[in-house]
Amino acid sequence: MNRNSLADEGESGITGVEIMLLVDGDRDGQIGSDDIVLARALSDEGGNYSIENVLPGNYLLVQIDIPGHFSTTANEVPIKATELMPQMVVNFGDRPYWRAYLPAMARGG
Repeated sequence: MNRNSLADEGESGITGVEIMLLVDGDRDGQIGSDDIVLARALSDEGGNYSIENVLPGNYLLVQIDIPGHFSTTANEVPIKATELMPQMVVNFGDRPYWRAYLPAMARGG
C-alpha cells in the first residue's frame, strides 16, 4: 500500500496474480521477442508464490496486473540466479482502483 516493495504489517496479499519467469535472452532487463517463458505461478490467499528449481542464469520475473488493480512497483524485475543464492524474494505491489470524490467549490469574495 505504501509502495515500498515490502509486505508491511496490515498489507494483505492478493490471490490469483500471475507471475511468469522468463529467460532474458538479450539480457536487457525488459520483455522482448527473444525471451522465453520458463514457468508460471499464481499467488495464493496470502499473495505468496513460488517458482522452484531455477537454474543459474539471467531472467525476468514478470507480474501480470489483475483487473481492478494497478501496480505500485515495477511489473518486470530482472534477476540473476546463482548457485550461491538458493532462494530469492521478489515482492510486487498492487492496489485496487478506488474513486475518491472531493467536493470542489469556488466562491467569490
